[in-house]
Amino acid sequence: MAARKWTSEQRAAQSKAIYTWQPWQHSTGAKTAEGKASVSRNAYRGGMRPFLRLINEAAKAFGNLDSLTLERAESLNKRMTELCAKDYEWRKPKQ
Repeated sequence: MAARKWTSEQRAAQSKAIYTWQPWQHSTGAKTAEGKASVSRNAYRGGMRPFLRLINEAAKAFGNLDSLTLERAESLNKRMTELCAKDYEWRKPKQ
């Protein structure tokens, strides 16, 4: 669908109409704590990028077991555990 082409007259008329409607006066937003908690996550996109990078790094490391040291494996395990804990904390319902 193509974008609408506004003439300057149409733009002025729309601006005037919106100014008389004043929709910003009628928007309320969340009032309750539950509603505020819900809308606070509106921009959340899943936060999986760091987790997926770590999985990819671990897959590469485990694919080449000759270069994988115990310290490196423990480090990957620790970071994965931390990311899983953060993800769990984010997803659990707020009260």
